[in-house]
Formats: sequence, C-alpha cells, structure tokens
Amino acid sequence: MVYGDVPSMNYWKLFVKNEPHERAEINHDERLIEQYLQYLTPHPASLSPKERKAQAQAITCFGFRDWGKEPFEAGCHIWKPGILVDQSIAALASFGVADSISQRKFISVAKLILISRDSLKEDFAQP
Repeated sequence: MVYGDVPSMNYWKLFVKNEPHERAEINHDERLIEQYLQYLTPHPASLSPKERKAQAQAITCFGFRDWGKEPFEAGCHIWKPGILVDQSIAALASFGVADSISQRKFISVAKLILISRDSLKEDFAQP
C-alpha cells in the first residue's frame, strides 16, 4: 500500500473511480500496477520492457483504498521487500491513541492488496 500525504494525496485521488469511495476498488485501474512497480524498483530505467511486463503480470490482484476519506481520515504505508510485515504491524498496533485529541480512539492498519502469483492470497479487509 502506498502512503499519501500532501501533495502526493492529490496525485492518488486520480485513481478513485467510484464515488462515494466507501470500500477498496479492486482491479479497476491498471495504472496502479505501473505506479506500484515504479515505486518499488530501485532503478526502474534499468529494466527491459520484457522484465517490466513480467513484473506486472506477476500481480494478479490489485486495488485502491483512499484511507484519507471518512471514517478513517488517515494514511497507510507501503511495505518494501524484506520488511517483516507482521512484526511491523505489531509495532504499529502497540502505539496507544488514548491521549489523542481526536474523539476517534482507534488505529487502523490495512493489508497489502497487491498479490503476486507466487504469494498466498489473503482476503482484503473491507472497512
């Protein structure tokens, strides 16, 4: 998942296809695959078109959820290769929100929604 703050969140708004945006939009805009691969590839220009196509074809399911919209009004982060996601989520969940000035006393951690053919397919948690 890709985290967006100002000004990048305005960029990602272009990927919202359905309003009101009440849940993830799955497999709606294939430009997301290219943007995701561009973000994760250290030197994207060094890949041949054949390598880029193979990377894109490895992604069998993709989606977009704008966490900046109600009821969340928050962001999320992309997990780079090599990060132990379960440990990272546990560390994030350990942050308390009891002292938050917001009346919403919760923290939301989303799941990765780009799934490759080589990975286990997880259900995408809908809000």
